[in-house]
Amino acid sequence: MEPFSDTSIASEDVLQQSSLLLVDDEPTALKALQLVLGHYSDIRTAADGQQALALIEQRLPDLVLLDDEMPGMSGMNLCKHIKSTPDLAHIPIIFVTANSSNELEAAALEAGAADFLGKPISPIQAPVWNRRWRRAIWARGNGRSRMIRCAGTDRCSRCINASLPRSSRCATT
Repeated sequence: MEPFSDTSIASEDVLQQSSLLLVDDEPTALKALQLVLGHYSDIRTAADGQQALALIEQRLPDLVLLDDEMPGMSGMNLCKHIKSTPDLAHIPIIFVTANSSNELEAAALEAGAADFLGKPISPIQAPVWNRRWRRAIWARGNGRSRMIRCAGTDRCSRCINASLPRSSRCATT
């Protein structure tokens, strides 16, 4: 499989047609994410985990952007539910949260999240964030449920790689 690059992913038109689900209980955070993601044509929003599950049942998203701290079902519990449901486990999840503690990031990645980003969203960071979201969509389209970090000295990568089927593992492990 060809590694991710700007030229190896699907055309920009295909990416713009990707279905995104944004889950956050803060309306201002949802608006900020929608502004950053304005070039995607299919963006749905949910204010909590239960609403997100209902939207996922209606139509599977290509990517879920998820806050952690929400009333009712937390983002972490929603992530665990999605990843433990066979028909949903392939959906990439990226946490976008104001709580950017190392412990929460490690727990999110362990629960199956593809990436972890801190809020607030800065216009300077938007191009980098968009690249990371594109990678998650690309990884899903290539049959990978997680983005793989291939740094040979990165212990975390080895743990993630060890949990994947051999055909999906990074060659450095």
